[in-house]
Amino acid sequence: MYKLDEIKYEYALYCDPGDRWGSAMVAFFDVAEELYRRAEYVPDEWRFSPGAAGPPDPEIEPPGFDIVLESDSDALVAFGNILHRYTRQLDYLGESY
Repeated sequence: MYKLDEIKYEYALYCDPGDRWGSAMVAFFDVAEELYRRAEYVPDEWRFSPGAAGPPDPEIEPPGFDIVLESDSDALVAFGNILHRYTRQLDYLGESY
C-alpha cells in the first residue's frame, strides 16, 4: 500500500502544470470515490457525494489518478485534505473553472 509521501510524489509527476485545477480535481474526485467505494471515512468538508450510480467500478472505468487503488486509506484522507486546501487556493487565484 502506498503511503502519503509516495502519493504526493506520484501526484507531482501526474499534475499538468498548464491545468493545475483540472489535475487537482481529477485526483481529488478519485481519492474521494475510492474512499467511498471502500466504505471509509470521507471528510464532510470535502462536500463529496457520489453520483446516482455510486462511484465507478475501477475494473470498468479506472481512475485517472490510479495510484488511489493501491494506497492506504489513512494516506488517502491525508492527501485528500491537501488537495482540498490546494483547490481552495487555486479557486482563490482564479484558476477554477
